[in-house]
Amino acid sequence: ASESGRSELRLRAVALDGLARVAASLSPDTILRRGFSVTRRADGSLVRDAGQVEVGDRVVTRLAAGEFSSRVEER
Repeated sequence: ASESGRSELRLRAVALDGLARVAASLSPDTILRRGFSVTRRADGSLVRDAGQVEVGDRVVTRLAAGEFSSRVEER
């Protein structure tokens, strides 16, 4: 292979590595390790807004290290 072909391959490898790093930083597990959580309703749907739950609803919250369930007391 020519030198320009090898250079192009190296550039593409570096670009691919950069994309892989960005994708890893955006993975749900990485985000949870930063201190965020994911809360789901009993039917498994994500809670993105407090208006999606009612007093008395049970929700499950996932953290980086495990999960717990709770009941909505007020909103």
